[in-house]
Amino acid sequence: MRKELLALIGAALFILFITSRINICPGQSYGNQNAQTASTADRATELSEAARLNSKAVELFDQTRYDEALPLAQRSLEIRERYLRADDDLVLTSLFNLAEIIFARKKYGDAITLYKRLLSSYERSSGPDDSRIAPVLDRLAFLYYERGDFDRTEASYKRALAIDERAYGADSAEVAGALHQLAQFYRLRGKNSDAEAAFRRAIDMQTNLAEQGVSLPQFERTMNDYYCFLYQNERINSTAAEERASRFRKASGNQERYSGVLNGRALSLPRPDYPDEARAARIGGIIIIKVTIDENGRVIEAGDLCGGYAPLIKAASDSALHARFTPTLVSGVPVKVTGTIVYRFVAH
Repeated sequence: MRKELLALIGAALFILFITSRINICPGQSYGNQNAQTASTADRATELSEAARLNSKAVELFDQTRYDEALPLAQRSLEIRERYLRADDDLVLTSLFNLAEIIFARKKYGDAITLYKRLLSSYERSSGPDDSRIAPVLDRLAFLYYERGDFDRTEASYKRALAIDERAYGADSAEVAGALHQLAQFYRLRGKNSDAEAAFRRAIDMQTNLAEQGVSLPQFERTMNDYYCFLYQNERINSTAAEERASRFRKASGNQERYSGVLNGRALSLPRPDYPDEARAARIGGIIIIKVTIDENGRVIEAGDLCGGYAPLIKAASDSALHARFTPTLVSGVPVKVTGTIVYRFVAH
């Protein structure tokens, strides 16, 4: 279960800097006692260097060059802590960036210490409802889950959701994103009724925003995760879910022709091999492959949709590429479509 979280949540939701919540920018600062003996010129020079190091660290982070970004972020924080108050916005910006880099390097023990320090600083300087607290809580929720502390995970996600609701409004994109993360947590914990409620609210909210002209390309992931939840709970024939997906795609301008679950519509659907390593480990499960079918009914793309055991995913993807379908016609003209193929591997 812990590895599944890393695959489903870590890669999809947690690796980017959250620049919409924490702005990396200069602000008014006040010297601390350690810097009182420094000249004004020295202080300005050092703080300018800290800003340069911070910007370069962000640039390297965006390029996934985490090892190169780390010493720059550490040095930026060191300089700012020397001249500024502990809760100064510039210090906290450097601290957040350093935590993000360490998190991306999967040094989770060090990361949790920095995020807890950030949380205390934000609460002390701006109160418990500061909007900057929400992304920190998201990170802490992931780290608590990784440690198996599920009560703290849920509490952190719920608090982040409440902060976003107060800061951005109950029907905002930020709240929809927080609901998605909470839904994923419930899904992974097997709390199906809670997961479905959170998914539905997130999708309805995202659809309403899309219908108002708000561009939300990242929310296609929410719909995919909702499908995975339905498929893996053997509830793949949900009419309500299909209607919800259709409305969402129309509102968001997605021109993809989605044909749903395709297992029963194939002219030929080869059975995947059961990988030796899966057999030896007695591992089974449901694998969902998203496919693109060309105008001739051939599968031209096949990729994993929901995660799972890597050898099973490869076997299912390879099999899907050899499936054949009747061409889909629109006004008598063959068109390209997408859909999903569900594979069930039974351990034996």
